[in-house]
Amino acid sequence: MTKHCRSHYRILLERLLSVNNSAEFHQKAASIQGALAGEAVVKSLKIASRLFLEQSFPVNDTFKNELAKYYQSKCVLENFKNRPEKSRQKVNKWVAKKTQGKIQDVMPPNSISNDTRLVLANAVYFKGKWESQFDKARTVTQDFHACENKIVKVDMMRKKAKYPFAIDAGHKMMMIEMPYQNSPISMVIILPTGDLAEVEKSLDAPKFAALYQSLSRSFMNVGVPKFKLEFEKNLCNAFRKMGAGAMLSSEANFRGISD
Repeated sequence: MTKHCRSHYRILLERLLSVNNSAEFHQKAASIQGALAGEAVVKSLKIASRLFLEQSFPVNDTFKNELAKYYQSKCVLENFKNRPEKSRQKVNKWVAKKTQGKIQDVMPPNSISNDTRLVLANAVYFKGKWESQFDKARTVTQDFHACENKIVKVDMMRKKAKYPFAIDAGHKMMMIEMPYQNSPISMVIILPTGDLAEVEKSLDAPKFAALYQSLSRSFMNVGVPKFKLEFEKNLCNAFRKMGAGAMLSSEANFRGISD
């Protein structure tokens, strides 16, 4: 989308995404998409994206072709102006289909209005089997410290096996990697040994990479809670703090998508 914004807004988008060259960014995105789509060992990973646009908003062929070429995506026209609720249901139906029914209402009621012009929807679905399977008979209900002052009851899965494991005593955290069967994909869990807030504050990409590189297989007794995560975030304030607030104003110019 970056190259189809007017110059000022393209620069804002590139800065927001830490992109120096839009064309290079598109090529890398396409390379990642192609690798995942063609890798037999990640057949259980499904990634999809789609743009839903107000039908009165014309989109040029170049933009649509690049969506298909680099992102394996396409534009779908919707009647946001006159049928916002029907359009919302269509977006939710598409996401539900792409996630095997796991995500039903990604767009909550009233999230689409007759002022909506574009909805960018992304869906990621993954289902895998653990390399070291948990024994259901060993699952027990016990306390879990969700944070410093919150303890909840959870179904704790347990397994004694060899896992890649590392300790960072200086930053008071541990890391364990739990691989999936016949797949390069794994779940990486970081467990604080001290204050959670301090770990969150100090953890960055270099520290994560260094700890990950130090992983070595160790025989251990692992307990992992069954969990479900839901997250909702309004990105407007974040965009403004990152210096891209102009893209959210009524003066924003993205007409390069349609010209």
